[in-house]
Amino acid sequence: MTLTKCDICGKKFTEEDENAGYGIYQECCYGSKYDGSFIHIDMCTECFDKLIDNALENVLDKDECVREVDFDIEDYSEIFDDEDIDHGYYNEEEE
Repeated sequence: MTLTKCDICGKKFTEEDENAGYGIYQECCYGSKYDGSFIHIDMCTECFDKLIDNALENVLDKDECVREVDFDIEDYSEIFDDEDIDHGYYNEEEE
């Protein structure tokens, strides 16, 4: 297993960080100042939690955005639309 480092704090990933796979992986489209770019930011668990905590301070309906569930990747379809999974760039064939 190749361990990554956090692009925010620089910490070398623990196995737990690596398995969590937290980060921002987004193709940017029209309307964003990053249009035409692909954002790839790997995050350790601590930095991911800080990012989410900061973002949630400005969210109008936190219950809609944060859903506590116990699921495996196969269960995503029961919670999110297929389009949500596609935008996460998850591809079982790459594993």
